[in-house]
Amino acid sequence: MLLDELIASCDRYAAVGADRISIGGKSVEERGDASAMAAALAKGECTAQYPWGQLSVVWRYGPMAWGQRVYASINGRTTDINRIRKLFTELSVTGSADYAYADLDVVVQRESDSALADKCSLTPADSFYTLFWFNYFGAPYRGEIPVNVNENARQLLHDVLDVGAGVVVLLRESPLEKADAAKLERVFRAWPVFSKSSKASRFSKPIDLDYSEVRGIVSGVAYEAKKLELPVGDVEAFIGSAVSQASRFCAWLKQKGADLSSEDRLLEAIWRHAEELDADENLFRGACAAYGEMVRQRVGGYWAKGYVGGSEEPLIKKTWQPWREFYIVGEVVAALDTPTEDDL
Repeated sequence: MLLDELIASCDRYAAVGADRISIGGKSVEERGDASAMAAALAKGECTAQYPWGQLSVVWRYGPMAWGQRVYASINGRTTDINRIRKLFTELSVTGSADYAYADLDVVVQRESDSALADKCSLTPADSFYTLFWFNYFGAPYRGEIPVNVNENARQLLHDVLDVGAGVVVLLRESPLEKADAAKLERVFRAWPVFSKSSKASRFSKPIDLDYSEVRGIVSGVAYEAKKLELPVGDVEAFIGSAVSQASRFCAWLKQKGADLSSEDRLLEAIWRHAEELDADENLFRGACAAYGEMVRQRVGGYWAKGYVGGSEEPLIKKTWQPWREFYIVGEVVAALDTPTEDDL
């Protein structure tokens, strides 16, 4: 499966396997089980921790799906820029990415904040927002890249590499090299598809990305049915009381001797008390609130409303990456649905 291929790309990056692989915060004991566990979920996140950084794969299937995402972060001890570029290129190609970018965390955060302030998106439909150190443009954007559009723009860039499945554009030689604002503005003028420079900037025609494949996948039907059986109730009311519900639920678990020192431990405790949560909607809501609060604090995020199959659901969004969503209800349901030895 694709998940296996993405993890294998990261393994090759430093010739070392992942220290830990988890799905929804729950550790995967056997690496070969990761794909099967992921395939059973309509939406979720798989994280692979390495000595050099982290890979996260976020997916969502069904009628409301609009895209899948792959994130890779590399710690500051890594200085082999060519290897970093090669890894990001391989992840983009392996994941059949339509669009990808990479830069220092501080740069990505700054541009994310700027895009939000400008009411724009870093995910392009009518225009790109800006250029980063590393930029990958897949098949839908081939007509909008300087390889085909504008030689003047290409001369202002560090490099443009055709990698078959897409094109890599490097704004500067290294992410550690300070961006030249005046030079970047010249790129924007020569290649007028960046809304940061001008809100009038547009692609030659709107890019209509095809999501039919992920929207047509029906895995996770069990999750949807389960969600109806164990509702969180009014989403706004749930979010408004999430902190207090989480506190009460954690107190209840602690009385039963549960270890709540991590997301893994919390999900394990939820799993161990599945029968009680199945029978009590208040406990189920408390479990969702407690897990959501733990995720929110870890990522520095906030509660928000999302939609699955046309119905509202509470989720966590990352503050400076609001397009990145953590599907709390689905992860709790997945924990509840994990079979015990008696079920096998």
